[in-house]
Amino acid sequence: MSTDYPITVRSLGDKFERVRLKASELASRHRSMFWWKPGPDEWHLFVFANHNVAILFVGYLRAEIVGKNTERVRAAFVSADEVGNFADHCVYIRSVYEYARRLFAESTDAEREAMTTVAPHFFEDLASVFAEFAVLAVCRVTDPWIDGRNENFVVELFAKAFARIEPLNKQLSDLQDSMAKHRTRLEPARHKLTAHADRETINAGKPLGAAT
Repeated sequence: MSTDYPITVRSLGDKFERVRLKASELASRHRSMFWWKPGPDEWHLFVFANHNVAILFVGYLRAEIVGKNTERVRAAFVSADEVGNFADHCVYIRSVYEYARRLFAESTDAEREAMTTVAPHFFEDLASVFAEFAVLAVCRVTDPWIDGRNENFVVELFAKAFARIEPLNKQLSDLQDSMAKHRTRLEPARHKLTAHADRETINAGKPLGAAT
């Protein structure tokens, strides 16, 4: 299975031909396949078949073309290490969720009585910690890929990075859509209680949305 490394850059103006020639020169020097096509809203898409060449091209754009205006460049590709790191991160989130579910949703009456007897306040606090973690974790991995000048390590990045690889792209896109719907149920708690401490919400002492 071949992998593409797409890079988009905006508003090249009269620098376009210079950039296109540089992309072609880098691809030729490193024996990489390369192609280009125009996109909407003055975006230009450059695609390389070699990860290292794509990295060199991004470096060239930032050093000689866009300067500090880094939001003009978007590199929608990931390395094998990044795939592994994101998978590990998702497994960690799932593991913490399973710990919480086992302790508080699937525990028996005897187990709950034992927790209350041994350390009631500890387990109450632990339940709150687990709930806050779950809200933040779901919202974190479903944040937008591009946030101003920052790139987030999120599901959208991987969906775009594998846009031309089916059925992986469909699986990632379906997952992204499903998680986005779940995120909408958690966002009130994320905005008011976990990422921020909203005075009115805290004083009201009521659960928000699905994050009860």
